[in-house]
Amino acid sequence: MQPLFAIDRLRDRVTDNCLILTPNQRLASKIRQAWNLDRQHRQPVWKPLPVLALDTWVSESWLALQDRAYPPALSGTLLDSAQERLVWQQVLEDDETLTMDASPGNFIAIAAQGWHLVNHWRLTCNDLLGQHHQGAEKLASWGRAFDQSLQQWRLVSRDEATVVVLKGFREQALPRHDEIILVGFQTLTPLHSSLIAAAADSHGHLPLSAHRRQCRVRATDNAAGEIQAAACWAKHIVATFPQARIGIVIADLANRRTEVERVFQQQLCPASILPDSPFETPDFNLSAGTALADTPLVAAALALLALNRQHLPLEHVLQLLNNPFWGADGSASAVRSGAQWRLREQGQLELGLGEFRDCLAAVEAGFTGPERPMSDDSLSAMLLAFGSDRRQRFRKQHYRQWRDHFSTQLQQLGWPGKRTLDSLEYQQFSHFARLLDNLASLDIASDPVDLYCALEQLQQLARESIFQAETPDSAIQILGTLEAAGLQFSHLWVTGLDDSQWPQPTRPHPLLPVPLQQKLAMPRASAERELQLSRELFDLFCHSAERVVFSYSRMDGDRELLPSILIDGLPPIEDKTTESATNPYDHGMHPWTATIAATGHLEIFDDSFGLPLTAASAQGTI
Repeated sequence: MQPLFAIDRLRDRVTDNCLILTPNQRLASKIRQAWNLDRQHRQPVWKPLPVLALDTWVSESWLALQDRAYPPALSGTLLDSAQERLVWQQVLEDDETLTMDASPGNFIAIAAQGWHLVNHWRLTCNDLLGQHHQGAEKLASWGRAFDQSLQQWRLVSRDEATVVVLKGFREQALPRHDEIILVGFQTLTPLHSSLIAAAADSHGHLPLSAHRRQCRVRATDNAAGEIQAAACWAKHIVATFPQARIGIVIADLANRRTEVERVFQQQLCPASILPDSPFETPDFNLSAGTALADTPLVAAALALLALNRQHLPLEHVLQLLNNPFWGADGSASAVRSGAQWRLREQGQLELGLGEFRDCLAAVEAGFTGPERPMSDDSLSAMLLAFGSDRRQRFRKQHYRQWRDHFSTQLQQLGWPGKRTLDSLEYQQFSHFARLLDNLASLDIASDPVDLYCALEQLQQLARESIFQAETPDSAIQILGTLEAAGLQFSHLWVTGLDDSQWPQPTRPHPLLPVPLQQKLAMPRASAERELQLSRELFDLFCHSAERVVFSYSRMDGDRELLPSILIDGLPPIEDKTTESATNPYDHGMHPWTATIAATGHLEIFDDSFGLPLTAASAQGTI
């Protein structure tokens, strides 16, 4: 398959001391792959391409400054995102002005994003206080407390590290590049713009390809039909052009991931619905990951660790009994079924660990006899060991100690089970092991905490950590809007081109004055700016494939939608494979539905025991 980046646009600009920056790791990886493939056909040995995601470059520059003993880079330890969130949580929990109904957890993301804007637009607390804006004053107060906490713990935020790297380039503590080439960027914050200008003698964006491609428009009844049509189109393209590189762009992919995966799985892997169908890698790559907490293996681990709580809902316990990722007893299936029946008969809406264990022990005794002791790997014996260990752990400990404790508890409960894990499950298992290490790393910004606090932090980390399965490359790439920017395809379908999404509606930050955000061109603050960015992104997609389809929905529930002004004048799609009104794919049906229905035969049923049909009964009078 052809690479997903047109390296010919970049080939002649690469020099020994240049640097290529991208907004994300995906684009950097695709550029690197395209470069290596191009070099293979030209020379036996070559240097690796200097291409990095912007955040990675800043982190590596920070480490380089530490290696050079640059004093500002030795002021503290660089935080990761989870550690920063913990510091913000502590700041907000210490704010006594927040009322009881204003949960600090609801403000963490807002405060962190607001302070990020303040830092990257080079504002100060005095700038915020001078706005006479209540939200800005609150943000200034939180920001000062956040910076003071960092100084207390000798920590450095990622924004502060960027400022130090900027200073390092300006003071020649780091060597400058001859040129920095920007690929895939739409906007840069003032701080990043200053950093790039200080790090290179020249810099600029990689221009678009010279020719605009063939662009068409497709309208569907609703958003679900839009995904169905795109999947059907992709299936047709793959069958017609085996070497095609297909991109499907979905703006809200993170929120619609489950629906998108189900629809494309139906079209491209219809046999996957069969009960005895083994797990196979799908014939498409989905860029949006899943929250680690929602993956089956990790969800089971978190559900088991929730047994540390005093009381559990009956529903939670019943789900545990149906979960295959714990326990080892050979008769576990029968015991689990018997325990479910017994718990439902008892009718308790909540029960503790001891009641759950006693229920399992009673059911197990029915299989082994009361005179025989339970085996060490029986479910009740596992819960007994778990409970004994839990009773010794109700004092405050460091996060690293809670990590070891949680690992021990999961081993006591037989997680992740005795069955050999498949590839996907093993990846989840490995990711969870790294998550436990991330939990231990929170000690850098925290005093010892109790069991429930540690458990809540682990669950929060699992919710915020994104799991992306490692899959081989595929002809069909399903991407978010910004992830697709800069990539090159043979065929491209871009969804969501209605007037409510293109351009995006404004959504200024709630803690900063709107006039200030508009003046400084902050994200989502100005309708004019959003229109400009939408035009630039639309133009980029028009140059990203030989054939481009832009689609939109006519209806969102009972609300009528109009096409975006960006697609005015584009001709409708001419591909009849996606226009047919009788196409079952447009109605959400499985591809086999029509075939199965056509093979059915009417069954004649002898209903001779009913009352005879008379004229009176036919008229409904009796």
